[in-house]
Amino acid sequence: MAMAGGVRAPLRTWAAMACCLVACSSGAYVVASPSPTSSESAAPTPSVIAQPLSQGTSTLRGTFMFDFEKGAESAPGSADVWWEQVDSVRRYLSAQNGTLLARMGFADWGAASAELLARQKFSPQPLDGSNSSNNSLTHGTVVAFKTRHGHLGKFRVDTYGYNLGITWVTYG
Repeated sequence: MAMAGGVRAPLRTWAAMACCLVACSSGAYVVASPSPTSSESAAPTPSVIAQPLSQGTSTLRGTFMFDFEKGAESAPGSADVWWEQVDSVRRYLSAQNGTLLARMGFADWGAASAELLARQKFSPQPLDGSNSSNNSLTHGTVVAFKTRHGHLGKFRVDTYGYNLGITWVTYG
């Protein structure tokens, strides 16, 4: 016995009412809106619901590594970044253990939301923080990161030198 509208009608009704919460690899949650029926308008773009996993201010000492999820200096196997000092001039912030970086420049710290961070073009390439005109990590620079565990975050360079003073937020 066939139903009015066939099998598609109940599926269409179910799909129109369905709403799901999906855990992303970033650790954030995405709320997916139901598919609109022909009489409904399109749903808004899914939004990232971000809760801080760790946040604070710290000093990233020259030649040391930092874990953004723990918010502390770290050993080589668990670090997210290394503040590498090649010599007295050449310095690099090197991503470690699968972490990716995206320099956002002088972005508004408060406006750099988890949604904005998720849209960055991340790279495993080191950021030049040399004590020269090549320095891309000057005071006020904001850098987005994605850890090997998929957590998104950002840090701001508060002070620059052999040591970096940073403010960071890692979203869980």
